[in-house]
Amino acid sequence: MDILVATLRMQELALRINDDFLPVATREGLTLVTAHALWKVDPDRGDLTMSEMAAQLGCNASNATFVIKQLEARGFVERRADPADGRRTFIGLTEDGARARKRLGRALTSVSPLKALTEEQRASFVSILDVLSDRR
Repeated sequence: MDILVATLRMQELALRINDDFLPVATREGLTLVTAHALWKVDPDRGDLTMSEMAAQLGCNASNATFVIKQLEARGFVERRADPADGRRTFIGLTEDGARARKRLGRALTSVSPLKALTEEQRASFVSILDVLSDRR
């Protein structure tokens, strides 16, 4: 298969997933960007910094702050200063944020086109994604 065709199909799949997921995010009062940011806040980690969030979102610090402030206004995350270094700010999920994150995960799974794949096909697909992700 031509690499351009494969790339375009991958892009179409990503757009389809976003289109299917947008109503779910909207019901939570989120945009696709804020839903993505919420997903990036690991409930088992309490030391995610704003600069790490910016890097994960692929944006600058002021954009990440804007997104996190939106999540904070919804009561999904809280920010706190690093006691060891006041220049750093940590981001953590609130209980409401953890519940919203779980709802988003369930909803994303329910609309995922990957449901049509067998377990073996999904495992192969994830392996391919792992290879592609490591090439950055």
